[in-house]
Amino acid sequence: MERRDSARHFQEVNTMSNLKRNVLAVIVLALVCCGASIQVRADTLNITGAASFIPTGVDFFPIGTGVGGFTVDALGQTGIFVPLAGTNGTSRDLNFVVGQPLNSPFFLASFLTFAANPNLILNLGFINLGAFGQAQCGAAAAAGQTCTPFVPALVSPANPAGLAAFNLTNVTATSSTLSFAVAGTVENTATLEFTPFTGTFSAQFTSLSYQDVLAVWAAGGTVQATYSGTFVTNPVPEPATMVLLGAGLAGVGAVVRKRRRAS
Repeated sequence: MERRDSARHFQEVNTMSNLKRNVLAVIVLALVCCGASIQVRADTLNITGAASFIPTGVDFFPIGTGVGGFTVDALGQTGIFVPLAGTNGTSRDLNFVVGQPLNSPFFLASFLTFAANPNLILNLGFINLGAFGQAQCGAAAAAGQTCTPFVPALVSPANPAGLAAFNLTNVTATSSTLSFAVAGTVENTATLEFTPFTGTFSAQFTSLSYQDVLAVWAAGGTVQATYSGTFVTNPVPEPATMVLLGAGLAGVGAVVRKRRRAS
């Protein structure tokens, strides 16, 4: 009797071990597929151009046309953007007051388009508020200072403090940078695929502190500079990946239930 019990116990342990290995294999397969999906979709785009900046918007060069031009950097592209390296594209101007309100969803179709692949489009859907405070906006210029200015024209229910989109930073007492963050979707009109992205524009003022920039704006002027833009798609697991992962989790549940019944 003891031998039969021992044999039965050994068989149950062996069966449980096999189940665990099978379930583990399913989970590993799901993770591998998920990893492959992420590698495909986590794409990076880098562009450069020039623009005119005011507190309430951005006018990409050439000024006054509503549409500007940019160049895709020769290096730094990944995934679907690699074939675009070294080519040109177009960008639509931004108006933070009437067209693309800050901190509020909107839809700007064909914000970025590419001459080398007309089927690939970046649609813009959100522009973040600046993240810096205003304590140093009026201070004497010095390296390391930061500022997100208050702009009365930008006051809205979604932006009650009237913050600008811009993050201003003094590199030195006589040079500064401007940046702002955006989000939207990458659309492939040939495959009808949509992938979310986040992006950052950065401009460099080589001979102006941000206090100088604010003074130009206060006088009703504009500040022109070259900019760089970096956009990264956010990984989205494919449906098949989620099915495999679900199967793995279901298998784990089956093992747990079998163990409880056996005990």
